[in-house]
Amino acid sequence: MEDKTIFEELLERSPEQKAEARKTDRAYHLLSQGYWSEADALFDEILADEPNNSEALMGKRLISRQARINRRMDSLDARAYKTNARAKGKSKNPLRNKAVLWVVVVIFLLCCGFAAASVAGVLPEALDFFDEPKPVVTEALPTPTPTPTPTPTENVKTADEIYNEYMNGISQ
Repeated sequence: MEDKTIFEELLERSPEQKAEARKTDRAYHLLSQGYWSEADALFDEILADEPNNSEALMGKRLISRQARINRRMDSLDARAYKTNARAKGKSKNPLRNKAVLWVVVVIFLLCCGFAAASVAGVLPEALDFFDEPKPVVTEALPTPTPTPTPTPTENVKTADEIYNEYMNGISQ
């Protein structure tokens, strides 16, 4: 029974009321698509003609609430970004610090120097941390005598010699 009264009520609306209803529907459609400012302008038009239109007032409240939510989300995003930036600043790689890098380089060079001095036998026994016997140099090593290298033309055969060897190999 109630459905019939609503239907009858819809039929009894004037063309102006039907136009306002279409405008309201259009505004809510824009609202659902995310076009907040366009929907707000349509709701303002509806309220200019009919200041107590409950659907337009509800639409304006929805837009107002969504604007507050967006502002709150923006402020939360900004706070999260700042917190993240501070956390990244605190967790820097210590090797990117120049003082730490210089200390590492100096220690590396000292270790290389001690190792080279130990191998060369220059370090005293107290500082020698490589327990390897040191080579003792007593005399110079003999230099090897160079072997004579043949000149490039000594072993070269002439074309006639190569031809004769080839022909002899075929005839045998």
